[in-house]
Amino acid sequence: MQLPAKLIDYVLTHELAHLYKREHSPGFWTLVGRALQDYRERRDKLDQFGALLRLPGPVGS
Repeated sequence: MQLPAKLIDYVLTHELAHLYKREHSPGFWTLVGRALQDYRERRDKLDQFGALLRLPGPVGS
């Protein structure tokens, strides 16, 4: 939950689209675009956030 809601929506939409298209083909991006017309902007913003995200280490560390 380290991301703004718009980016969480993008991640969820992206992963749900993989239920229909396993690869990042043009058809996959068309499907994502049907749900989120601004997915390119959100994807770019997520790339910027990527370096700032902290993932937890193994349990007990």
